[in-house]
Parts: sequence; C-alpha cells; structure tokens
Amino acid sequence: GSIWGFLAWIVATPPVVILFAVPYLLWRPGLVLALPLAGAYSLGLYLLTLRPLARFMESRKDRILQAVTAES
Repeated sequence: GSIWGFLAWIVATPPVVILFAVPYLLWRPGLVLALPLAGAYSLGLYLLTLRPLARFMESRKDRILQAVTAES
C-alpha cells in the first residue's frame, strides 16, 4: 500500500514543480494560469493517493501496533 503511494508522489511531483517554476522563470504573467492549475493538480493528487493511503493505514493500525510492540 505505502510503496504505491510513495511511487505516485515521485511520479506526480515533478509536474507540480514545473507548473510553478517554468512560468516564474520564463513568463511571470503565466503564473495567473499556472498557479490554479498546479493547485488543482495537487488536490487531485491528494485525493487519489494520500487519502486512500491514510484510510488503508487507519484500517491496519491495530496490526501495525501489535507488530511494533511485539518486536520491542
């Protein structure tokens, strides 16, 4: 579960950085369009990866806690 969320963030983060960096460096008026696009992309990324991962971890918290305390 968590490896897929991590991989999704690795793949999806560069476009967000590009949406911020390229207009800032090349054409600053383009930020008016790029910032809302980057925000929408980030929100979609959160809804597709982080929220399901949080639900998955919440459902497994008891098993994780037992495994951690058993090794201690």
